Amino acid sequence: MHPINNHYIKAGIILLFIFLSYTVTAQEKREEKIIEGHIQNSMLNLDGLHVLNITNHSATVTNARGNFSIYAALNDTITISSIQFKKAVIKVTDSLFKTQKIEVFLEEAVNELDEVVVTPYGLTGDLKNDLNNYKGGEPINEVSLGLPY
Repeated sequence: MHPINNHYIKAGIILLFIFLSYTVTAQEKREEKIIEGHIQNSMLNLDGLHVLNITNHSATVTNARGNFSIYAALNDTITISSIQFKKAVIKVTDSLFKTQKIEVFLEEAVNELDEVVVTPYGLTGDLKNDLNNYKGGEPINEVSLGLPY
């Protein structure tokens, strides 16, 4: 065998081992399990709350009873949010990962507005007064008020 060809073979084998060792370490697999959760609150309908695993970028919503399931690994961060509740942030701890069950009590959030002005019709917010002053014409809806859908 020619010495130059032997040198290329050795270099190729070394590069192959470097590549294989790199791909083995790069493929460290996260062990994910399905975490079953239940939201608790005094509200009867807990349908459609957003449940996000912000670590692996997956999401789901709750059913009417507040139940959900989502894939998660150890140390992932799960957030639960909805406009009517304060946001909950849960870190997937070792005990949570082993039991695969989570119970979350959400506090209700009150979103108060200082003032709302609806100008096209001169509405005051007093329903009785506004109905008496409305002269008819085009219907009042999101399009006529210029509101986004």
